[in-house]
Amino acid sequence: MREIFNDPGTENTFRKQGFIILPFVNETETLNLKQSLMALNPSDHFKGNQSTLIGQQSFHITFFDQDKTYKQAVYNTVKDVFSSFSQEHLKNYKCAQANVFLKPGGKGFVFPHQNLTIVDEEKYTSLSFWLPLQDTNFENGTICLIPGSQYNFVKYRNTHVFWPYVKFFIEGKGLNYFVPVNVKAGEILIIDDRLIHYTPINSTTQDRWVVHSLWAPKEAQLRFCDPHKTEVKIYHVDDEFWQFHPPGASIQKTDPDSILIYDEFVYNESELIEILENLKKITLPQF
Repeated sequence: MREIFNDPGTENTFRKQGFIILPFVNETETLNLKQSLMALNPSDHFKGNQSTLIGQQSFHITFFDQDKTYKQAVYNTVKDVFSSFSQEHLKNYKCAQANVFLKPGGKGFVFPHQNLTIVDEEKYTSLSFWLPLQDTNFENGTICLIPGSQYNFVKYRNTHVFWPYVKFFIEGKGLNYFVPVNVKAGEILIIDDRLIHYTPINSTTQDRWVVHSLWAPKEAQLRFCDPHKTEVKIYHVDDEFWQFHPPGASIQKTDPDSILIYDEFVYNESELIEILENLKKITLPQF
């Protein structure tokens, strides 16, 4: 597997647990970034009432917005903000998507999931940067994740594809295996996009602001996966495709660039619990 980080120690920790927290910007820089993003004009005016092909959303995220000018502005801003950080810490990565993720008070539950499959994951690892603009904790909707879960579960993930383990992880025994990760303002939580995670409702009265972005190796061809019962159609897409593709929509291209045999394995409850119990042995820092 291609290396991700310039620092071997960071690489080893990340490969083991599927995430890592690194320092990034100070309080003044965090405030300036928030002010520059607040000056933008999304369709929902940051109110968190976006209608999408996958249902009405109670929070705001750039990915769901309909205003392409706004989406381009977020992409340009976030790509620029993370450029030097990426060069310092990562081995030749590019930005594939950028988002403002705002949870209004009393809203914003995000169901358990794994992020999009945007690269050939047998060769490459795509990442999510998660930069809070205020301290986060369980009360205001921080990320809750399952350490080490990047090596199992669903391979061909997309917004128009149902993730089969939602009920187990939010209503069943799987909920007990999540670890809340408290991230301070200006720190970056980096996660492997295969890692299982969710975020609870922001139960405070204050909006929770996060800057999120997807990153992939520069040489990796970005892809759109369209799984069916016996096959997975793979479509090659350009580097800004995921910034503007509507969530839940099919791709407009008619001919796939390749077709793979559908080889997903669906675990039953006892198999899931066995995997999760083994993952609990991972030693984690305190958050």
